[in-house]
Amino acid sequence: MRAGSHREVADGALEVAASPDTPRRERWQWDIRVFEAATAPNGSQRQGVPVSANLGRGDGSASRIEVHADAALVRPEIQVRSVGTGFDVERELQEVVAVIVGSGSALAEGRHRLRELDALILEGDDPYFLRIEPGSDIDATVAVIRLKGTGSIGWVP
Repeated sequence: MRAGSHREVADGALEVAASPDTPRRERWQWDIRVFEAATAPNGSQRQGVPVSANLGRGDGSASRIEVHADAALVRPEIQVRSVGTGFDVERELQEVVAVIVGSGSALAEGRHRLRELDALILEGDDPYFLRIEPGSDIDATVAVIRLKGTGSIGWVP
């Protein structure tokens, strides 16, 4: 679980996670960035295939989540969901899943409280089944990001 560990990058976005998180160490596979405004300039000049979605925030504004991935290695998907009464996330083999809270708070596995822009990332030996429930705010929204690998992909926290 990552809270307060996002880093600001050159395009004015917050990098939530990337593989690798140090570009000089390994071949780049994917990255997830949050732009503070849904209307922020498109980061399409970056490498890889972009996928994006707007994510409502607690103050009524919206941020844009943008995922870039090497198309030969990763197929990214983003789904923005209302937490409502809760839902289940199932992860497949060769898949990395990131859950990012847009507004309100959510509980993962009934014990990990995620607040606005907190991220929970599942990969490797992490659970393949995750229950997301509302935290203190029933109107919470989250982005569920799936990075489906064509082979072995990963994430180094």
